[in-house]
Amino acid sequence: HYPLRRQRQMCIRDRAIRPSGQADHNVVLVQRAGTIMEESGEIARFVAKAPALTQLTVPNAPDASFFDVPLPYLQTLVVESGFDTQAFIENLASSTNLTALRSLDFTESTELHSTWADAREAGCITPFSAYEQLLRSAVGERLRALTLRNTCLNLEQLQACLLYTSDAADEEDS
Repeated sequence: HYPLRRQRQMCIRDRAIRPSGQADHNVVLVQRAGTIMEESGEIARFVAKAPALTQLTVPNAPDASFFDVPLPYLQTLVVESGFDTQAFIENLASSTNLTALRSLDFTESTELHSTWADAREAGCITPFSAYEQLLRSAVGERLRALTLRNTCLNLEQLQACLLYTSDAADEEDS
């Protein structure tokens, strides 16, 4: 029986279980105990215990307290906003704690597909002005990869974002 039991253990140890994303119609949240779908600083409390992180993927947007935690080595950040962006892009644009950030993959709030535009609460969707603010900021200038998923930006706004990023690249080349 020993060889069989050892084989089962190895099989379990060698498998990876990956949580599926919102695109798979699942909802995963980091939320504070006793709250209803509120992150309330839980992500900030977690990353404060791991200041040497170089990559972080979170299933929902962290609140403003995330930007108070020094994360000098964080290079790659993947954020699926869940139900509320918590002004993530605006907070990121004015942040000073992510000096090594080079890659951002940001998925817009699920409110974009689940609520009609005239019924959405103010601030639940990232406005174009926030993306402009980010791309003009020191954080935006350091980004080398920016992926925006499910945004509500129109073609003209997306082209403007491309201009900001190409202007930054031109300045770096000169």
